[in-house]
Amino acid sequence: MVSNYDTPIRTSRDGKLFEPAEDHSFVGDRYIHGTAGEGLTIMNVCALQSDGGWDQADADVEAETDALIAIACATVNGADTVNLVLAPAIVRDNTLALTIGAPIYISNTPGGIVQTAPAGVGDFVRKIGYALTADTWLFEGYGAVVVVPA
Repeated sequence: MVSNYDTPIRTSRDGKLFEPAEDHSFVGDRYIHGTAGEGLTIMNVCALQSDGGWDQADADVEAETDALIAIACATVNGADTVNLVLAPAIVRDNTLALTIGAPIYISNTPGGIVQTAPAGVGDFVRKIGYALTADTWLFEGYGAVVVVPA
């Protein structure tokens, strides 16, 4: 895993964004060290909880959607120190099959992302980025949270 802690998002002379070169890597300039509130897997979208721990973001839970979010840079156990990348960042995960240009949302699967907004009654919908390629996406993380009405 390459985390590129000191590599800011920047463009080349032809205006193209530098993209992460390896699977499970990031290009960004804002990283934070925290404590995992539960077991986290590399590439999990995580939410900062009121107790100071980082839990997997989940569109079914308001506190895990409407919070500061970041992406886990490693797989760790609960209570372990974890490094996280904050927005904005470019994220690469070769296991994805994204639709280029489509938005990315926090998933109902803890820690996951989806390209279709959660639609269940009471789900918390938060757009967090856009797909750049089939396996690379722009993590913005600043989207407002909307609750799916009954």
